[in-house]
Amino acid sequence: MVSVKKHYQISSQSAEAEGLHSVKMPQHLKELKIVCPRIKATNKSEVSVKMRYSLLFLFLMMFPTSAGAQYIKWEVGEDIGVATLCRDKNTIMDLARADQLDEAHVIKTFASFASSGLCVTFDDHSPFTVVKTLHKYQDFKGHKSFVLEVVSNKILGFRGYVMARAPKRPSI
Repeated sequence: MVSVKKHYQISSQSAEAEGLHSVKMPQHLKELKIVCPRIKATNKSEVSVKMRYSLLFLFLMMFPTSAGAQYIKWEVGEDIGVATLCRDKNTIMDLARADQLDEAHVIKTFASFASSGLCVTFDDHSPFTVVKTLHKYQDFKGHKSFVLEVVSNKILGFRGYVMARAPKRPSI
């Protein structure tokens, strides 16, 4: 116990010699001091507030997605590969509503629209360009999704509507 007291007293004296501030401990540890070289405060409450803000800042820096959770959006002019395409807004909005419920409902609804010619399916993903974002929503699995108006890169004037998940972008 004596060596601990001497160590803290020596540390405290050397810290004061260097111009650093110290914070006193509670009554039962009155003779001991903790050296706080970066936090200049005169009482314990100021240290507590500064530490709280420092921890909050570190937390927000470590978890930026929780600090500003937003949809990553499709930009106008961005290229997208399309496997299925609907011809009008009402059809794609009905399909998006079904996509919010469950997978079986989406498949049944799309099969109905495809058989009536309102939606088409391509063998491979065809290149399209995003013209407009019509609606954003969460699908039945909780993924962030969009209803987009797109135009074909190959056939002039070939336009349609698609559902797409939020694009994946590299983090900076």
